[in-house]
Amino acid sequence: IEVDAKYIKGMLAAPDLQPNAVINRWIAEILTYPHKLIHVPATKHKGPDALSRR
Repeated sequence: IEVDAKYIKGMLAAPDLQPNAVINRWIAEILTYPHKLIHVPATKHKGPDALSRR
C-alpha cells in the first residue's frame, strides 16, 4: 500500500498508543490483513491524490 502520510506507519506500529477507540478498531482491522506500507512523498503521489479530491 503506497501512502503519503508517514504517521500511518507509526499508528500501525504502536496501536496501543492511539487515544481513540474508533481508530484502535480501524487499526485492529487493518492488521488482520497481510500488507506492506510504502511511504511515497506527496510530490510523487499526485495521480492518486488528484483522483481522491474530485
